[in-house]
Amino acid sequence: MSEAAPSAAPAAAAPNGASPKSTVAPVAPPAGGIETKPNAPTPAEKRSYKLKVDETEVPWEGTDADVQRELQISHAARKRLKEAAEEKAAAKREREEWKAKVKADPWAALQAEGLDPDELLATRLASTIQAQTMTAEQRALAEAQAKLKALEEEKLTRAQAEEKAKADAAADATWAQLEPQFLAAVQKYPELPVTKGTMKKVAALALKFIEAGVDLSPEQVVAELARTEGETLHGRIRSAPLGVLKAWLTTEQRYAIARDVSEELKAKRNGGAPAAANDAPPPRPAAPAGKSMTQAEFLRAMKNR
Repeated sequence: MSEAAPSAAPAAAAPNGASPKSTVAPVAPPAGGIETKPNAPTPAEKRSYKLKVDETEVPWEGTDADVQRELQISHAARKRLKEAAEEKAAAKREREEWKAKVKADPWAALQAEGLDPDELLATRLASTIQAQTMTAEQRALAEAQAKLKALEEEKLTRAQAEEKAKADAAADATWAQLEPQFLAAVQKYPELPVTKGTMKKVAALALKFIEAGVDLSPEQVVAELARTEGETLHGRIRSAPLGVLKAWLTTEQRYAIARDVSEELKAKRNGGAPAAANDAPPPRPAAPAGKSMTQAEFLRAMKNR
């Protein structure tokens, strides 16, 4: 007769009637993940993270907004790196294609670049003959002159680079001071969107005035930009086909234009006198159910009133 296996010993009762503690071990946070807290933080509270950067663990804290910003920066950086890699690959392909053309037909490759192969050959032969017929003293003098010329060119290039760096730094500092003023001026013009493109146009226009020796305030520069942009838009509107204009305008805008034209025509018929006070504007004709009225339909309806 087989004996039953002994049952597991019951858990020891907690003193004073307290509930027994759980024997389940707490789950450790995943590697590189979030360190959980007893009470989950709100989106505005910071969370602790353990990041791995080049095989090194780096602690980091941030709110949900901080996480979103860092992710946006990371995606933008990856996009820029991808674009740079594509540009590098394209440049490499161009170099390889150029080498292949030179190997296949050097003369044709040089001519394609606007060079005269015969002139280059003659120049090369002349310099070779001159070098072979020089005495040792003449050769040493020519080498010294070439080194001196190279040093002077290097010095000039370095000086130009330093001057450009100083000018760029001064321009950046000046723009940092003026940008808030330009931004405040742009916000006064509803027709100018507050975008990077607009600010670039403002900076380019301000630079043109500076180069021309014209001293204008940020408000004056932005006003000039608004004027030129308005003229450009006005020219585009005047040259746009009627179908394109109708597509741009809403039904309410087309009705408003038609009412204005009708009132102008009525004023002309009255000898240029303004409409009487009791002369109410014509009511807007009702559009067919489920269909917007075309311009021709609207004008016919106005004519048959």
